Amino acid sequence: AFGDDYDDVLSKSLVGSRRHMVLAADEATERTFDKLVAEIDRLFPVAVAPQIDENKVAELIAAFSLNRPGDNIYNLPDIIEAAWRRYSKVLDESGAVDFAFVNALNELVFKTIEVTEFYRRTGR
Repeated sequence: AFGDDYDDVLSKSLVGSRRHMVLAADEATERTFDKLVAEIDRLFPVAVAPQIDENKVAELIAAFSLNRPGDNIYNLPDIIEAAWRRYSKVLDESGAVDFAFVNALNELVFKTIEVTEFYRRTGR
């Protein structure tokens, strides 16, 4: 349902070669998207992909709210989901993008990934 948030009507200001490029890209996407999704499903069955663990996500949101990285082993979907929820909450509260916050959150996410990888490699 990702695409539901986008308007399919081309802007009238989009003319000439740019209009043709957008139309060609839309046509290519329409022709290949279902095949791409089927191939992804074939290569990566749902059972293979880690599912989001709401407890881990809540743990990470709490850590990010304290400006700390997560100190445990996490799956990448949990880390990304927690970062997105933390970002969304701050954006909803402030109504504006604070780039200093975004940079700090990015650092926390990368550090959390590093900590996770360290713990995995060292068998913690």
